[in-house]
Amino acid sequence: MPRPTPEPVYAAALRSRDEVALLGIVLAGMCGLRRGELARCKREHVVESIELHGDGRPVRIYELRVIGKGGHERYVPLPPMLARLMLERPPGWIFPSSHGGHLTPAHLAKRIARQLPEGYTTHNLRHPCGTVALIHSKDLRAVQELLGHAKPETTAIYTQVSSERVRAAVMHAAAEPAA
Repeated sequence: MPRPTPEPVYAAALRSRDEVALLGIVLAGMCGLRRGELARCKREHVVESIELHGDGRPVRIYELRVIGKGGHERYVPLPPMLARLMLERPPGWIFPSSHGGHLTPAHLAKRIARQLPEGYTTHNLRHPCGTVALIHSKDLRAVQELLGHAKPETTAIYTQVSSERVRAAVMHAAAEPAA
């Protein structure tokens, strides 16, 4: 069963005074990144491009190049304010270590977990990202790509379906008899 971080818990975590943890919380919660993916983020991984909207207007978009499990690469859309925040950082690791390189995934996860109630982890922040993405896109494959899952069955575990949506599905099925 999915165990997404509840909205009030996420909102409280967003008030963190630990800037490192806060950026990790936002990236995990908005973009669904794993702790290892967070730790390996570089400013240079933020990609800016121009796309044309359906009406032909050019729109600036940002994506984050993410190196996921098994070295698989994917591009995750970034909200403009988050992209700007990352681009304001110095070149190199978004989460640098004082020893050179980047923070370890375990250390970054501990800093994030300190901002969450007991029982919640960085990983729990991926679940609401997947759930919200599925609600708005209605496309399990798109959410699978966003979260970097190899199988849609894994994505289904991450996405919480409200009882209202299940009831609505039954009501639609009842209103339209099967052929």
